[in-house]
Amino acid sequence: MTTISNTLTTSSSWDTICFPVRAERLCDYLPNDFQVLASDRRRIVVGDLPNGAKGVFAVQSEDYSIAPNALIRSVVEQEITRYEMNIRASQKGEYSINIILPDIIQVGGERLHKNLIINNSYTGKTPFTIQGMTVNTRTRRESRVRVSYYRKVCANGLMGWVDSFLSMDEYLNWLIAGKPKKYEDARDERTSIEEVVHTETDKEMVVEGRFTHKHLELDWLATYLKQTIRAFLTHEGSLTAQVYERLAQTSLADHRVETVLAATKLPKMLAKLALERMQYEERLLKSEPTLWLVYNAVNYALHQGDSSLTISERFKADEAALHRLVALTLN
Repeated sequence: MTTISNTLTTSSSWDTICFPVRAERLCDYLPNDFQVLASDRRRIVVGDLPNGAKGVFAVQSEDYSIAPNALIRSVVEQEITRYEMNIRASQKGEYSINIILPDIIQVGGERLHKNLIINNSYTGKTPFTIQGMTVNTRTRRESRVRVSYYRKVCANGLMGWVDSFLSMDEYLNWLIAGKPKKYEDARDERTSIEEVVHTETDKEMVVEGRFTHKHLELDWLATYLKQTIRAFLTHEGSLTAQVYERLAQTSLADHRVETVLAATKLPKMLAKLALERMQYEERLLKSEPTLWLVYNAVNYALHQGDSSLTISERFKADEAALHRLVALTLN
């Protein structure tokens, strides 16, 4: 089967993704002698692109709603005063938005910035997510806030999280029990853990559940984004950061690097790019090979590599690779 590359472009400006977008009737764009026979697909998602052209991102149902990037921008600018941006976008209308804060932690001698990742799309195929988790109006509040980190060495936001677990022991025991055998196992197990009922307060929030573009209420979404950002800004500490440090403290012999990369289940071409990137960072950082460098090489390949993977699929592959690499520290 022929696959089409889904190359991601990089930007640091809201203006590149905050163009007008709307859903219009498909029949209005067809000659008069055409009839739309598909009863479940009657509207098209149209954007006025920055280059002056009109782009059609998808054909959707009558009840399809759009989450405009301009809404995300408005909420972020209201709630966060100091931040940098790194945006990855595909021509298909997928967007991964890194909101990089001044807050810094140290992992393996490197400085990482606290980071909020918001994904969006106008295709209807990639769900709206915050920190890799889909959301909707049934999303519950919980004390465990997901924290992402941005690594400027590779200009990427790290996409693996374990903040859904209460402790390092709980997470490692989960791995010892044989999870994840594959990414779906990790997702299902994580969901069962997050379904525990917690006391609700305005500051306690978990980003979970399923977001749908049907009958979406934008006022609700704006309020939810505000609450999520406020919880994120005030949250201290992260189990994910502890896991990253564990990887940084786990060295490996050179002859094992390719074997370890193979264990991450990356496609062959991306695995080759990851190996090249790891060798480059070893020289740049004057570091011995570690599982931390392996994880970052995988993350880099998923971001930068020429691939047909959607942004959502890149996130899933990244998180699955993180779990597999941490499992190696138990041997």
